[in-house]
Parts: sequence; structure tokens; C-alpha cells
Amino acid sequence: MPEPTLAENDIIDRIQAAFPERLDLCTFGIGDDAVQLRLPFDVVTTDTMCEGVHFDRRFTSLHDIAFRCLTSNLSDIAAMGCSPGPYTLSLALPTEGYTRAEIDQLLAGLVDCAKAHGQPEWLWLIGGDVVRSPSALVLTITLMGSSAGKRVLRRSRAQVGDLLVVFRPLGASALGLALLQAGRGDLAPQAVAAFCTPIADTALGPTLAQCPAVHAAMDLSDGLLNDLPRLLKASNCGAELHLERLPIAAEVRAGAAQLGLSHLDLALAGGEEYAILAAVSPDGQEELDAICAEHGRDLLPIGRILAKPGLRYFFDSSQYLPTSSGFAHFPCRDLTENT
Repeated sequence: MPEPTLAENDIIDRIQAAFPERLDLCTFGIGDDAVQLRLPFDVVTTDTMCEGVHFDRRFTSLHDIAFRCLTSNLSDIAAMGCSPGPYTLSLALPTEGYTRAEIDQLLAGLVDCAKAHGQPEWLWLIGGDVVRSPSALVLTITLMGSSAGKRVLRRSRAQVGDLLVVFRPLGASALGLALLQAGRGDLAPQAVAAFCTPIADTALGPTLAQCPAVHAAMDLSDGLLNDLPRLLKASNCGAELHLERLPIAAEVRAGAAQLGLSHLDLALAGGEEYAILAAVSPDGQEELDAICAEHGRDLLPIGRILAKPGLRYFFDSSQYLPTSSGFAHFPCRDLTENT
């Protein structure tokens, strides 16, 4: 006999059981119309993941869907140089409903995501909503964070002459998705893991915020081709990107070749990297190298900020025109600025 699906109150009961009240975070637990926070969280972010847009149930488990949604929020907070706090979860479940085992899989994804990020003290589910969806599963997480009264990193502070840097290789998540779609996940297990259970730089971000050499930063979630122009627009400047410097792991190069894909396109247009892109002063490279060594990362320059607006691409000193674009919810709008 198949396991019955759960009613709304039963789902809330499962959530309460998985995340009992934390009186150090709020004055009472899940169950009221709103939550009263006890600690002063001064930053907040929200991310939504929708079935058919952000994930495909054919090769993404409920566990991994929840894991990825929380990581997306953690990456936003990290890119601001802040530490994660409590969060709310809104679930829109398909009309046919979910069983107890399926709801528990979703909740396990949240628990495992926190563990994978070092179990930050304040990272805890404190409320949310459960509604019915006509067909698709939709998750929305709103995550609060704390700057601890210190500097918050913005997109709008890049300065002419800054180096554009990332702190780890790019393209693995995009390759992981392509492998799953092709039924070849065995070719590059690490890339599949980068897509299914991505890790944000939650420890690195707050450390970067305390380094004066870091002028601006943002999270890479829609692909470098889409995200970098947003930083340039906010800072009212331009940039040149040197594509031969893009850090791309050997596994990504090999996996892309086996699928007949361009590893360069994966690194440029692949979304859901959950890495930090920063504009930093060239004079601060020694201090930043020390920070990277502390966090097991590398300082990887990929371009520089220019006064002239627009984004120019080079490969081995020759101008280059990318053949793909990053992820866009509404593709009719071109967010890149190529000259």
C-alpha cells in the first residue's frame, strides 16, 4: 500500500520536529503568525527555486534541491562579507502532495547543507509557509545574516585599476548539470557534486570584508557573463576579461571534451557557481594571498577594472566574442554589455 501524502499541518509538524525552537535566536519557536528575533540581524536575502526552471526532478533529488536552495542564500550572504543567521522556508507543493519520507528528504537537505558549511551557530530554520502549487515544486528561503557591525561588501565600490579576481575554479557546476542531462554522471563525480550539493564560501566572505584591499564583491550565481556586468553597472565602470586566465579544473576540461562542449563556455556562462567575484587593489595582493591560504583558496586574477564602460573580452591578447550567455530568467533582456 503506498504511503499517504501529508496534510499541511502534518508537514508543519515534520518541520517543527526537524528544527525545534531555538530560544537563543527568537523568543518562541515555529507555530505563530510571525517570529520575533532575539538577535540583531542586519542583512537579509531571498532566493526561490522553481521546478522546471532551477531543477529537474528526473535527476535532482528532493534532498539536493533543498541543499542547493539554502546554499544559494548562503552564497549571497557570504559575498556581502556577512555571517549567516536564521532563515525561513516557504514550500509550494504540487497538488498530489508529498509523503512523510519525501518531506523528510527535503528537510534532510537543509540539515546536511548546514553541516557541510561547518554548522554555523545561528543557521537555523525558524518559520515559513506551506501552500499548494498547481503543478511545480517551489522553494523560497529567506536568510538573515549579520555584519557584526563591520563593513558590508557591495557591488558598487569597484575602482579603476582594480584586479577582478575569483577564488576557485569555475565551470564545475555547469558540467555537472550537463553530465546528469546526458546520463554520464560517472565521468566527473566532483562536477556532479558541485551541481547537486554546492558549497558557498561562508568562511572566506567575512574575512574578505575585513581586508581594505577588497573594494567590491558579488556572488556568481547566473554565470560570469551575466553577473560581472551587474557589478560594472553598479560601480559605473568597465572591465577587460582575460579568458586564458579563467581557472578551469582539469576534470572540467576533460568532461567537457567528452561531451563535445566548450570548457570555456562552461566557465563563462555556467550558473550556480556560488563563488565570490571581487574587485581588489593590486597593492593588497600579499594580504589577500595570506587570507586565501588561511581558507584553502587561491587568489585568481581574471581581469581588471577600466574607466570606460563596457566589458571587453580577450584571449591571449586578441579580442574574443563569447559564443554563449549566462543564465537569465527573462532572456529577452540582454544584461551583458559587449564592445
